[in-house]
Amino acid sequence: MIIRKATMEERDALQQLIAESARELSREHYSDAQVEAAIATVFGVDTTLIEDGTYFVVESDGELAGCGGWSKRKTLFGGDQYSSRNTANIDPETEPAKIRAFFIHPDHARKGVARAILSRCEDEAREHFSRLGIAGRCRFAAGDFFEAIPGGADTILMKSIIHNWDDDRSGIILRKSRDALPAGGKLIMIERIMPERPAIDAQARECAMSDLNMLRGPGGFERTEMEYLTLAESAGFAFAGTASAGSFSLIQFDKAAD
Repeated sequence: MIIRKATMEERDALQQLIAESARELSREHYSDAQVEAAIATVFGVDTTLIEDGTYFVVESDGELAGCGGWSKRKTLFGGDQYSSRNTANIDPETEPAKIRAFFIHPDHARKGVARAILSRCEDEAREHFSRLGIAGRCRFAAGDFFEAIPGGADTILMKSIIHNWDDDRSGIILRKSRDALPAGGKLIMIERIMPERPAIDAQARECAMSDLNMLRGPGGFERTEMEYLTLAESAGFAFAGTASAGSFSLIQFDKAAD
């Protein structure tokens, strides 16, 4: 298995891989019409990732087995055909890079291909940390937050995590977070907050579009502030406050006493 940077010359081959991945590996969760709509409007090659040198392919016996990478752009998801992409660079001092567009060929599913690409992203993240001079006080740790969350910190910060999942799965993540925190620890969620009543301003439209995307993807949804409070409190947290951060909000909770 060989991991290398993707090239513009294989854009069509990558597009075909992405379509095959979506069609075959999404059958248990979505109808054919839903999958085809996602391929037509969202799933596809984001050529800015290739141009940036942050998108990788895995070759196995001379064939493309998977693709994926990381991004320094503001775009959260979507190929070139997705109209709401924002290709502006993030501010590395205040905004995190993103893991982007992992697709595995059906013939190579569950063979460690995605893990191999993620490991390559980890290596690049460590190099980035070194360039920023912070390698000695942070680390990149792959894992499964449905199983355990690394301990040792007094604050857990999660951005755009809970909106990916339904209430049951989100509850597992939040309970694992509580287990990882010491007494007096804090949880900060950075999420879009769905308005209590429908609105038509730009921020409300962004939230509604994200809500539809989460429904199309892993089955999550955007929540109102009260829904976040109810979810976190059921996992053993006490609400501490909410602060605006542009189109997102910082929702802070304290670990409740046992």
